[in-house]
Amino acid sequence: MRLLISVILLALAAARPAAAITARDPFLDEVQRRSFLFFWNETDPVTGLTKDRSHNFEPDTYDVGSTAATGFALSAACIGAEHGWVTRARAQERVLLTLRWLEKDPDVRHGLYPHFIHFKTGERAWKCEYSTIDTALLLCGALTAGEYFGGETKSIAERLYRRVDWVYWSPRGFICHGSRPEEGEFLAFDYSGYSEALILYTLAIGSPTHPTDPAQWGRLGRWIARYGPYSSIAGSSLFVNQYPNLYVDFHHRTDGVADYWENARVNTLANRRFCIDQAANHKGYGPDVWGLTAGDGPDGYAAYSAEPGGAWQDGTVNPHAAGGSFMFTPVESRRALRAMLDRYRPRLWGRYGFSDGFNIDKDWWAQDVVGIDTGATLLSIENQRTGLIQRLFMKNAAPRAALKRIGFRPAPPKPALAPIRASGAVQLEPGSPLQITFHLPAKPAGWGKRPILLYGGVIEERTISVALNGRPLGAAEVPRGIAWPAALAVPADRLKWGAENTLVILLAGGGAAWYGPLWLGPKEGLDNKPLTVRVVG
Repeated sequence: MRLLISVILLALAAARPAAAITARDPFLDEVQRRSFLFFWNETDPVTGLTKDRSHNFEPDTYDVGSTAATGFALSAACIGAEHGWVTRARAQERVLLTLRWLEKDPDVRHGLYPHFIHFKTGERAWKCEYSTIDTALLLCGALTAGEYFGGETKSIAERLYRRVDWVYWSPRGFICHGSRPEEGEFLAFDYSGYSEALILYTLAIGSPTHPTDPAQWGRLGRWIARYGPYSSIAGSSLFVNQYPNLYVDFHHRTDGVADYWENARVNTLANRRFCIDQAANHKGYGPDVWGLTAGDGPDGYAAYSAEPGGAWQDGTVNPHAAGGSFMFTPVESRRALRAMLDRYRPRLWGRYGFSDGFNIDKDWWAQDVVGIDTGATLLSIENQRTGLIQRLFMKNAAPRAALKRIGFRPAPPKPALAPIRASGAVQLEPGSPLQITFHLPAKPAGWGKRPILLYGGVIEERTISVALNGRPLGAAEVPRGIAWPAALAVPADRLKWGAENTLVILLAGGGAAWYGPLWLGPKEGLDNKPLTVRVVG
């Protein structure tokens, strides 16, 4: 019962207006301020290019910068000016320094910049690839700053964007990862599925000079997967969900396949749930310490991931997993960041805020801050608090044109759910039916003629039969650990609107289970609805 109440309170908190959750929050202010300082202090005063990473506790001699980190720095300048951490004039001066350097840089291939650069000279580092996705993140920052400062800033940003030949970088029908000239003109891999490349395709399809075919978007592979109560287009490492939503406002929009903001939110909740479920195996995981994404680990930078979609983890937690998802899950993410700070401050919190990762099992603590990771935290928190970065980026004509060309439209509102609850939560016994009587109001107008589903919360390794108002709905053989039912279709003639209804649930065989809330409604409203369940005995 206590768990059920906690879930309800969290749901109510998440439903509150954003400002009510985060207004005048000194903790978030400090997380953002320190993240901003990374970009302000670790950008070269001559080139305007930003380091890929920096030591979080003492000076370092790193000299390699990152194209994507430089893009985050351009966005960070807007946030810093808004918060008063730097004057608007100084922020604009810094942004112009960067953009002027980028425009005169001769080391550009059909508009693409190298992934890694020596930040004091702009020279390509490590014979790295000329990267489509890293250039896209650079351009997102440039276009965002262009909308914020206007004038020359906007003009240069637009010129940088216009010179990228996205068609050239689509040699096999999808946009490829880029080029490493020493190995051939095009890298062998394409962005052909749901990934961080949603931002890449937004820029490519919206390009005013070299637009790609909007059909590219429709051909992207999307793997629908499920973990516990969460079903989504799988994005198992959180950064793939975060980066597109940092800039593009997908919220309440659909291409006919998904609301990608909602999909990212669900993948974040599933990522957290996976960490909770793995807490017995890793000392650092739990309800308030979670987050698997690309980041530093004991063996180097790795793409940590969770279900759905394939898990790979070793006990490492990356704070920017929760931080970069703050715009999706402000309650859970703030709680996680606060818990990490309170528990591990001396080893995790430095001059630029949270270090990139930690692993309690191995007593390993990252010493560095990585630009693209702390940048995701900075921008995500700002989007949830003020919407600044999304609002600026969406002022630009190109992303709006892209969404129109793809066919995005307002997502239909989710029908209100009618939660059907027993008295708290009740234990089911084998051979003894559980009878739940509930009252249904008049049929909600928003449900229309959509099929109605019953969504429950039993976990048990037994056959379960269900009857509604004296007529069977069906039975399911359920493996242990799987929430039942994913959904049972309810024929329209089974429900009594404006009257009492009776549901009978029977476990066949031994064992017992805990039954949480029932939900009844159209599929759109029930997808991804979390359940409160636990096995008894």
